[in-house]
Amino acid sequence: NLALHEAMEFSRIRQFAALGELAAGIAHEIRNPLNAIRLNLHALERLFAKVNGQGPFDAAAVVGEANREIDRLEGLMRGMLDYARPERALNEELDVRHELRTALDFIQPVLEAAKVELRTDLGAAAVRVHFDRNRLRQILLNLVNNARDAVGPGGRISVSLKRHQERAVVIVEDNGPGIPPGERERVFDPFYST
Repeated sequence: NLALHEAMEFSRIRQFAALGELAAGIAHEIRNPLNAIRLNLHALERLFAKVNGQGPFDAAAVVGEANREIDRLEGLMRGMLDYARPERALNEELDVRHELRTALDFIQPVLEAAKVELRTDLGAAAVRVHFDRNRLRQILLNLVNNARDAVGPGGRISVSLKRHQERAVVIVEDNGPGIPPGERERVFDPFYST
């Protein structure tokens, strides 16, 4: 029974590896035509801006919007590639308190525009850890953006930093509706979202 379970688990891991390779291949193939389309749209945008920047149909604005959608697709492809081939962590000695403060200062205007209150309790002393600076910021910004979407206008997000023995503990809380019990098992599934 244990051997069967291990064989099934190994098969599942191989399937995920194959899926990752397939995703990377597809992402690569999609990026090439996207780049060609982007270059052509940039040329059209410059041409339209010279010829017809005014009037009821602003061709330059339409081309600009198409470029923004290509940028969005590029971001999705980058996410798929990162999932299929995660980069090595660039761990370094850093002050978690400083990194949290910097990231929260960056996202504060977005929260204010969404009418979401941000409360912080980061303490006064530096909290040093060995971690990847960019990944820490990405994790925090993802959590705060998800919390912002969950609470909506008038909501509240709290970010706190605590020391627990030799560890730094970052807590992101919000006063939104929470995740329904039936959905909780899926929150770590790739690309899962409500």
